[in-house]
Amino acid sequence: MFLTIPGFTPASIAIPFEHDGYPVTDVITVEWSVRDEQGYSILAGSSVPDAGSSEVVVYVDGHLNEPLNETYTTYEVAYRLVTGSKEVPGSIIYQVEAEGAVQEWKNTLITPLRALSMMREIPNMSEFAAASRDEQKAALLFAYRSLCAMKFNTSVFPREYQVIGGEKVTSLRQLTEEAWHACSAQFVEDLRIAQMIEANDSLVSPELGAMREAGVLSYTVGEVKQFVSSQRPLSVGLCPAAMRKIGRYLDLSRRIGRA
Repeated sequence: MFLTIPGFTPASIAIPFEHDGYPVTDVITVEWSVRDEQGYSILAGSSVPDAGSSEVVVYVDGHLNEPLNETYTTYEVAYRLVTGSKEVPGSIIYQVEAEGAVQEWKNTLITPLRALSMMREIPNMSEFAAASRDEQKAALLFAYRSLCAMKFNTSVFPREYQVIGGEKVTSLRQLTEEAWHACSAQFVEDLRIAQMIEANDSLVSPELGAMREAGVLSYTVGEVKQFVSSQRPLSVGLCPAAMRKIGRYLDLSRRIGRA
């Protein structure tokens, strides 16, 4: 993953004198530009390396590292290594994390720390356990968005919050924090477990699913032949284990077919 820093924090970006893993020698100067997500330069300059050095460091003041999105904002340090005979382009990506980028009741039901505690009570969470902190955050956000894409039975929500803003509530995105706190403890617990299961599933290697989608029926590892189901799995937006946890809360009146 990329270097990630809190919003409005200074950043020190080291630009190495190399290209595709090979050293670039005799660097005279480094021309660089810090760009935002729209491609606009917010800071630019050139750096003359010290004799014998293998990198230069670009310092980006904290006020320039503004979190422009609710979660993460990406910046790029584009540069050219200028030698006596050529110019070698390159870039380094870093990200700024907004305050509350992963926040309960806003874009997740579980903070990363709560997830680590819950993980001990849910089997087969090895992928999530082995992931980096940034990967865990990304997986939790992804899983929450998947839950929000599901259509729920209005009756599972507290009666006083079954209509919000004149609209019938069928999505988790419609719930206010106040409404969340009024939901039954069992409902919230099941959703949290489903989010954990879905987050773990999103980190699993997609090779088996890709083979099934490609129509592969079997493959051989050494002398052992492995078989893949000839039927594509139901596509419902969540992995089967997560669906088993919250399926009873969903409005599945629409026909679900195979792709």
